[in-house]
Amino acid sequence: MQSHGLHSSHLRRDRRFPALARSPFLGWKKRQNRRLFSRHWVYHSILWRKNEYFGREVRQLFEICSHSPFRSAARRTALIAAVFLLSSLLLLQARARSARLNTTGERCAYLVSLGLQPDPESEQSREIALPAVFDTVLERYNALQLESGYDLRAAAGKTCRCFQYDLVSYPDWDGRVIATLYLYRGRVIGGDVHTADVHGFMLPLPAL
Repeated sequence: MQSHGLHSSHLRRDRRFPALARSPFLGWKKRQNRRLFSRHWVYHSILWRKNEYFGREVRQLFEICSHSPFRSAARRTALIAAVFLLSSLLLLQARARSARLNTTGERCAYLVSLGLQPDPESEQSREIALPAVFDTVLERYNALQLESGYDLRAAAGKTCRCFQYDLVSYPDWDGRVIATLYLYRGRVIGGDVHTADVHGFMLPLPAL
């Protein structure tokens, strides 16, 4: 018998087809749909509960991270890391300044580390005896050394050695520029960057 495309609910309401309304097939289909709906409801219920639990955990973690003791600990950790980095840089700087520069290559490498470009072939050296008491000119020149962290008074009353190098190039100057290093027992105690022209400039060594 043809159902003419009628839905089961229509068959139940239509008294002309009492046999089809009580068909076992329709009852099985209804029970199957009910089971599928139940399974989908359970699945989505579990998924919703999992998402709710996950969201609650994330909120709790955010509250813990935003708590003031946690922020204080983070700041403390960042401060310790910054202090450690700064102390490491200062230690490297102190080691670089205390290193002995016994060869031309070592002295030129030191100037290169300061951002200068010395010509090794132009090296000139001479001995200089520093007085025990600095006069006004030496005090003024030593003030220039203090700007870059050096102090000629460490070798006051002693003999040091002066090394000079022509710089290959220097910004904003076309003339001859000379870099000077003062060494006592192989260690740098001062220096400067000046022009050969008396109307030029004299600057302290760049800081490390």
